[in-house]
Amino acid sequence: MCQRMSASTRRLLSIVLIGLCTAVPAVAAADDDPVFEGEVTVTATGEETEVDAVPVPVTVVSREEIDDSQAESVAALLRRVPGVTVMGTEGTGQVVSTFTRGTNSNHTLFLYDGVRLNSPLFGGFDATTLTTAGAARIEVARGPYSALWGAEALGGAVNVVPIRGATDATGTLFAEGGEDGFQRYEGDVRWGSDRFDVAASGLYREGEGALDNSDFQLTQGMIDGGYRWGQGSRIGILYQDVDSEAGIPFSSPGSLTPLRRSESDQQLLAIPVRWVISDLWRLEVTASRVERRFHFEDPDDPSGFTLNDSEADTDQIRIASHHTFGAHAATFGAEWREDDVTNVTSFGSNLDGQTTEISSLFAQDVWQVNDRLRAVAGLRWDDTDEWGSETSPRLHLGWTATADLELTAGWGHAFRQPSVGEMYYPFSGTPDLEPEVADSWEVGAVWRAPTTGSRVRVSYFDTGITDLIQYDFVTFTNQNIGEAEIQGAEFSWEQGL
Repeated sequence: MCQRMSASTRRLLSIVLIGLCTAVPAVAAADDDPVFEGEVTVTATGEETEVDAVPVPVTVVSREEIDDSQAESVAALLRRVPGVTVMGTEGTGQVVSTFTRGTNSNHTLFLYDGVRLNSPLFGGFDATTLTTAGAARIEVARGPYSALWGAEALGGAVNVVPIRGATDATGTLFAEGGEDGFQRYEGDVRWGSDRFDVAASGLYREGEGALDNSDFQLTQGMIDGGYRWGQGSRIGILYQDVDSEAGIPFSSPGSLTPLRRSESDQQLLAIPVRWVISDLWRLEVTASRVERRFHFEDPDDPSGFTLNDSEADTDQIRIASHHTFGAHAATFGAEWREDDVTNVTSFGSNLDGQTTEISSLFAQDVWQVNDRLRAVAGLRWDDTDEWGSETSPRLHLGWTATADLELTAGWGHAFRQPSVGEMYYPFSGTPDLEPEVADSWEVGAVWRAPTTGSRVRVSYFDTGITDLIQYDFVTFTNQNIGEAEIQGAEFSWEQGL
């Protein structure tokens, strides 16, 4: 479900202030900074890279921070990230929408270990179904990321990286309860050897709610196993299943709906392969499938909308070849993705196995130009029969002004492809829709103080979005008629303890 922050044309000026107290992860560029040592990101560059080695705004929430916060949902932790707004109440069965840097809720790409989660039916992702169970870390990359990850990443990308098996057998168990029948049980186990590793996690949550028909229930399970060889090569299998059910007590204030219910089920299966061919060449291939099921019913609905069932499946193959030569860390890759959507309501069949297919090529270079200047440059080409092709470049620069201060600047082009529902849903759908496109630039500074364990980041950004897809009350169809201008600033301070 997509939510929009405002009407067709808007101008937003936002200042986001957040303070994080941590004693954990974040690799620093300087070797004498132990406080932030260990923090890496995959989302910013496509391969594990030290956070302070790339001149882009990235926030990494470590497992230790997750445990300290006792947050059960990713949405709860996103509320602490600069530039991110979360609407809805997580943990109650309500839909939770995420807005990054003032963009729409379907302009943030959600990933689970690099596998796309956003629904192809109408775009967006309900963050309340994504829990912290089995998460090793949560990465939030802000800004345009279509050059690396493709569609939907106009405002940014959120990537949940799952736990992996450990050398020694380890496990955790957590339980809590509260009023209105609230219960939560969570646990994980990990094991590994020289060649094999396996990790599994589970979560069960339920509550009766404070109102009639406001009960909720969520079950999540994850298992990840792999075989390792050589110097870092691995083939794995990752499976995740998330089931949720919730009552919807009212449709509007004063309008009770005692029989209105919703259910959802998401299953993810991925086979990631990482082959370290040499010290200078690493090849990654991931084949994945995500199946999504949604059911809504209300036999008392006065308009007759008593049933809504949808199935939205995504098959994807991603290939990335990483090369290191001199001061360059280059990546060349390709993607193929197919979405298949079916939707039936009480009024009949709206979509019957409607498919869209997209092919992509991308390249990126992380370049240490000299001792003081570094750059990240990327380019991606996406092509489909429905809306043609889109080219997405990006460039970010970081200049070390002093030993503790880095000045940054960046620009990028990003897009959101029209969803299957926006193109083909009866009456409102328009098959010849164009992608929503955005151009964004930013400037900033990062100050690191190894002696005090502090890291301060400030950024100013400007994003212009055109061809926003909105319902046109003249033609009574979806059209590319909206545009937005977004300006904002972010400030974050991390202090190690």
